[in-house]
Amino acid sequence: MNQIHTRLANMIDHQRLHHAFFFVGAGEQTFMHKKQTILFLASKVFAQSTAMPMEKIQARIEKNYHPDFYQITTDDEQIKVEQIQELIAWIYRAPVEGKQKIAVIAHAQRLNQNASNALLKTLEEPPSHATLILCAPSKDHLLQTLRSRMSVIQFPQSFDTTSLEENAPAWLEKMQGMIIQEKFIEKEVFETTQEMSKNRADLAFFFSWLQSHLRDKMATTHVAFYFHLYADLFDQTLHLENQIYQRYGNISLQLDRFFMEWKQRAY
Repeated sequence: MNQIHTRLANMIDHQRLHHAFFFVGAGEQTFMHKKQTILFLASKVFAQSTAMPMEKIQARIEKNYHPDFYQITTDDEQIKVEQIQELIAWIYRAPVEGKQKIAVIAHAQRLNQNASNALLKTLEEPPSHATLILCAPSKDHLLQTLRSRMSVIQFPQSFDTTSLEENAPAWLEKMQGMIIQEKFIEKEVFETTQEMSKNRADLAFFFSWLQSHLRDKMATTHVAFYFHLYADLFDQTLHLENQIYQRYGNISLQLDRFFMEWKQRAY
């Protein structure tokens, strides 16, 4: 049992399980560790009120066959308010088999603004019989108002997600400079996006940084035009990230178009 599992097990055994958790960490292997932790937590919670073996409980959860377990998993670019409303309606109903319910949002970084606002109300007044788990690569992917109402658990970076500071690709500093200054020279953008498209793992880190940067820009601008520009660009990064995850299309061409559109709209 790893340290995170031990910590959660102690909470469950002493009946001090938090009403909401935020699992944070980037990388495919880390995402798998989060899934394993969710399975461990849910099966241990459900095992407290049933004689069913944990192995059987886990099998039911994995097959989406447990009535007290709910998960939003989607390949869509955004998690919409309607999906959160369905989750909220489910979570406030009484448990079917035991005393607790578990709800999971696997890619919480895809929550749009309306979905985040709807979820906030539930986090402020959670039902006593439910635990909500949100997962995202970075803390910055969620609004502070959401993060502050959850217990944050940071998952260690797996070997496939070594820090950019240690193994930064050559293109990163150049692209960050263009973005911070909002000066996109067509030839430099083209050359840089060609390099960017060679390693999808590096791109995952880049999008995490870019989305955090755009959130900061939205939070600090007092000009409506720029707020809407940065909000739209943020939504586009979710689309691009999804395309990369699904391995659709010419990544360098899509990145090219994204930065050239940013240039045209900003000036």
